[in-house]
Amino acid sequence: MDKQMNNTHEGNDKTKIQTYITKELKKDSEKVLESMGLSINDAIKILLNRIVATDSLLLNLTLPEVEKDRISIAKSARNLPVSQIKIKEELTEWLKV
Repeated sequence: MDKQMNNTHEGNDKTKIQTYITKELKKDSEKVLESMGLSINDAIKILLNRIVATDSLLLNLTLPEVEKDRISIAKSARNLPVSQIKIKEELTEWLKV
């Protein structure tokens, strides 16, 4: 992460952190965090506070298996050939592929 210049925000001395990640990582991260009621900013703050509190980088924040499976299926579905399915028979045929 690249540290940017210090900014004073509403009387508090804060600094801005920026980093470049792929669009896919951002999208996937947002899905996971949203299911936990968190934003990317929340997750970064939690991570940094945890590092300071424990003097380490050990984290164990996990999703239930059903959520992991749902995300895995969604990722896999991105690579499937997509066509418009209008009737049940078309869906049945598409699932055979």
